[in-house]
Order: sequence, then structure tokens, then C-alpha cells
Amino acid sequence: MGKIVELKDVSFSYDDKKVLNNINLTIDDGEFVGLIGPNGSGKSTLVKIMIGDLTPSSGEVLINGINVKDMKNRSVIGYVPQKSYSFNASFPASVKEVVSMGLYGKLGLFKKLSKDDWEIVNNALKTVDMIDYKDRLIGNLSGGQQQRVFIARALVSDPKILFLDEPTTGIDAKSEDTLYKILDTLNKENKITIIMVTHDVWAISDKVSRIVCMGNGRLYDKCDTLDFSKKELAEIYGYPVKLDMHHHQSENINNRL
Repeated sequence: MGKIVELKDVSFSYDDKKVLNNINLTIDDGEFVGLIGPNGSGKSTLVKIMIGDLTPSSGEVLINGINVKDMKNRSVIGYVPQKSYSFNASFPASVKEVVSMGLYGKLGLFKKLSKDDWEIVNNALKTVDMIDYKDRLIGNLSGGQQQRVFIARALVSDPKILFLDEPTTGIDAKSEDTLYKILDTLNKENKITIIMVTHDVWAISDKVSRIVCMGNGRLYDKCDTLDFSKKELAEIYGYPVKLDMHHHQSENINNRL
């Protein structure tokens, strides 16, 4: 399993405020990584740096060994931003039109989509089980359905890495369960590496292969292992936090968290 994402001594500041301080992280091809941490810890900023939307103050980000800023073809990267920022739900666009927007990076903004392009759109909608809704207006869908459409929009470029920023925000438990099942299929069957920012600290650990935690401008790797203590999590969050460990790590965990 080779490295697909590599961060080397990445730092970032907004004006005079340092948000990230010498972040180092390696993500292997095929991993499903959960990125957790309190509000304002820099999770979204880190994701935007990894996809190349923000430039680090120092350090570098490599995607498949290439600096993300030097990548000519970024279709390898799929990105689902926070739902509140990803689309104006009142805009009169159909589901298939929203998904087709994910092809503009390849085709150009004003190029007419071919029959093959629409087939790609339909296949992406089938993957997220939204094909029956393709002609509905995006604003008429539930929050969970909209989120699946936004994932389909990211999938049409055939990415090898999928970044999601708090995809479960504002959706109900049933929709959340459906979403996690889709992500599991994308990761295990479609072989897509997934990096997901989440506020869902208690539910995430049995869904992902690894958890990393942001806090105090730093990144803490493998936060869901026995080596990472209750005290360390409390220091990051500012209050006691419990993580339910993976099944292979759960023995005696209640004595630690």
C-alpha cells in the first residue's frame, strides 16, 4: 500500500494567527481516515490545504508524490465541502444538473455534455442510490439526500481520493447510516481513499480505519488507539471525550477512556 497523501512540516496562518504548526501526516492508498477535533482547531483549513485550495505558509503537500500545487490534473481529488457552503439549495437546478457540475473541471464551463457524460452522471447517482431523483429540484430533497447528491457530484471526475468536510451535519440518524454505508462501499469496493472531517466523535471510530485529531495547532495521529489517553483527548477538546474503539482495540478500553 503506497503513500497517496503526504504532508511535510505544513504550517498555516490567517493574518497573524497561526492555525497549523508543522503538521506531518501520511495517508496510504485505500485508507479511510477520520479527522476530528474541536471547532476552530483547523480541520477544514487542513483539508483545503490538502486539496490545494489554500497554500501553506511553509511545508508542502504531496498527492501521489507530486506537490498539489504542481498537479496539472486534479480530477484525482474529489471534494465535498460543508453542506451549508456547497450549494444554494434554493437555486432551481435539478439533481442531475448539480451532479453534472462536477464534470466542468474536465470539460470546461460552457461545453455541452455528451451522451457519455450523462451516463457518467447517471452512474454516479446510482452509486449513491439517487438515480430515481435525478429530475427533481435539489431544493426539494432532504438534507441527507442532498448530501448524497453532492457526493455524486464529487464522484463524476473518477477521483482516487475523496475529501469530505462534516458530511453528517444536519442529517438524521437514518440518513447518516445510509451515508456511512455508501462511504464504506466507495472505500472497500471502489478502492477510493477517504479523508473525512467530522464532529461525530462518538460514532466515527467503528466506521474508519484510522482517526487523527486536530488541536492546539497540532495533529495527533492514531487517536483511537490504547496509546492515546483520556487525558490527552481532554486537553485537546477542553473537556472529557470518549471514543468507542475499533473492535480489535476494544479490550479493556473502558479503563482508559
